Amino acid sequence: MVEILFLFGVSAWLLALVFEYLYTLPVFWSVVTALIAIPCVTAIDYQRSLRRQFLTGVEEDRAPVPPEVFRWKIIRPRWKKQIVFCLSLQPILWPLLFLSPARASLSWDSLLGWLTGFAAIVATSVLLSRLTLYFQVAQWFDQMTPRIAGWFWKMMYRYSDNMDYLPENKSAEAEESEKNVETKLTDPRG
Repeated sequence: MVEILFLFGVSAWLLALVFEYLYTLPVFWSVVTALIAIPCVTAIDYQRSLRRQFLTGVEEDRAPVPPEVFRWKIIRPRWKKQIVFCLSLQPILWPLLFLSPARASLSWDSLLGWLTGFAAIVATSVLLSRLTLYFQVAQWFDQMTPRIAGWFWKMMYRYSDNMDYLPENKSAEAEESEKNVETKLTDPRG
């Protein structure tokens, strides 16, 4: 019990030191705004994207139905492009935010700081919500996708020799329906 209190005390002390150091920097209020806004905007974008794409079955913990399979085949490349785009914006926007922080004045530097902060918050929120959705929806259809998740499943199986770590095999009927979906999407004759 004493060890846990000690860990909480040390953690709080380190957090206070970090915030005390950040408070001396002009970028402090931008960082605080980002720490508050990013989780809120991410949660809102996550829920909105689920409803907009009609993929609410992910949260209902049921097997996907055919319309959701069709939608996933169409949505997946678009989400990948959005993830790559938002990921490529991160090394540009965050250093720019630290170089020109937002202030309480109406100068051009301050306006640039506020716009950069807004863009960084939105890009980071979209990146986090799309990554979370992509992993959840991909594993809803097939537990071995994306590849990194499949590698972790196989690694856990190899280290433990426990079949529980391997996902259930798809039935032949499910594989056949998935092949039909793919041929309908790729066949120009319909």
